[in-house]
Amino acid sequence: MTKPIPDGFHTTTPSIVANNSKDAIEFYKKAFDTKEIYQMPTPEGKTMHAMIQTGDSFIMMSDEFPQMGARSPTTVGCTSTTIHLYVEDADKMYLKQ
Repeated sequence: MTKPIPDGFHTTTPSIVANNSKDAIEFYKKAFDTKEIYQMPTPEGKTMHAMIQTGDSFIMMSDEFPQMGARSPTTVGCTSTTIHLYVEDADKMYLKQ
């Protein structure tokens, strides 16, 4: 059975689309003592998915993939961050609306 809240995750986890995620990850490492958990590259070398940790919180990140609707702030001119919300019972939360 899949856990509704993955081990080590809090209720919310941001996911950032970056123009160059490798540079962004290096910036976070230097500026905030962030740890790189992993990167999943495409065959072309772009970052499909990465996970970093700052303090006790995870941040997900990827490069731009316009064909999939994933665009960076540089491209869209505004934020391109999403928030993943983890709850014990998603169906119950949905029905509360």
